[in-house]
Amino acid sequence: MMLSRRLNPVEQFLLNLENSEKRIFEHCPENLLLPIIPFFQLVEVINLIEVLGVVGEYEATSKGVFVRVDGYLTLSVADQDFNLEGVRLFCKRLCDSMRY
Repeated sequence: MMLSRRLNPVEQFLLNLENSEKRIFEHCPENLLLPIIPFFQLVEVINLIEVLGVVGEYEATSKGVFVRVDGYLTLSVADQDFNLEGVRLFCKRLCDSMRY
């Protein structure tokens, strides 16, 4: 009998990325891809759970989805849903939240 366990926040974030990548690259190839930060930077922060919360909040309130592309945490969003000011404010909030 296999016991199921609850995923920790990092595992859940990575699983969500993987699922988003499959969905976006198969069904939304025309989406804009906006590199946000190098993915490896997430490994360096000491408050990773807080930072992942900022990413999750933005994803939940925007029409974008995060994926990994060429080593970057990348926002995938339909052209008509792209909001430059919203992305700018998110990037500022994300960088402000990161502690090394």
